[in-house]
Amino acid sequence: MGAPTPTEAAAGWCAALSLRFGVRAGKTVLVERHHAGPLLVQRMFYPETDGSCHGYVLHPPGGIVQGDRLDIKVLAEAGARVLMTAPAAAKFYRSEGRPGVQDVSLQVAEGACLEWLPQETIVFNRARASLSARVDLAADASLMAWDIICLGRPAAGERFTEGWVASRLGVYREGLPLWLERSVYPGAECSGLADARWGLQGHPVLGVLLVAGPDVGRGTLLGRIRERVQVAPRVGLFGATCTDDLITCRFMGEDAGRAREVLTACWRIARPVVAGKAAVAPRIWRS
Repeated sequence: MGAPTPTEAAAGWCAALSLRFGVRAGKTVLVERHHAGPLLVQRMFYPETDGSCHGYVLHPPGGIVQGDRLDIKVLAEAGARVLMTAPAAAKFYRSEGRPGVQDVSLQVAEGACLEWLPQETIVFNRARASLSARVDLAADASLMAWDIICLGRPAAGERFTEGWVASRLGVYREGLPLWLERSVYPGAECSGLADARWGLQGHPVLGVLLVAGPDVGRGTLLGRIRERVQVAPRVGLFGATCTDDLITCRFMGEDAGRAREVLTACWRIARPVVAGKAAVAPRIWRS
């Protein structure tokens, strides 16, 4: 790939990845792939017996600096069953100018199920990060997707005091919005949001899991999640709500690993209802 020229470095790297999954002979396969720049996937994995496909999004540079942009598009065709994750956390490094940008677009067709379960996004102190995701669901499509943001590096004693994170998330079914969320998280020295009781209450890690499916809101899934996922106050805060056919699970705490544990527990409970099968974790999570 080679090192960027000075002009390219000043402008930032733009990388794009577009994936289309379809069903062939009862097996979900990657039927189309396009990529530009340092963003790609390698071979698909099949740890399940029903032909479901597991894939890993790779970003070899390992971090996003000012002016960088990542564009990811995933389309699951009718009947496809896809789980996408990543081998490592995304990292936004400090910026003195333009933000780093990540834009994700997910489309799930009729009868398809897409699981979007990346590792956490770590936002270094003084970073400027713009994160956006849009999900478009067909009438009977299913989704399980999470987003975990770590403000600063609490394990290294680094607090997020300067900079900002702007996050946009939209989930639509047949073009109508199920969930719209717009959030801005300024550094602690720029706003009282980080420590206020009405804000983050001093918690640097935020996580949300969205579970959508035709029957999600009509059964006992929400009650089972609330009953079985218990988070001690000293560990963090957790809550789950349901609107229409979308369940939202939220976590705030001190540790990204704990956020993954909590949301993974929710995912394990939800998957038999949403996907009709037990949870099978990607192999990369155990490495």
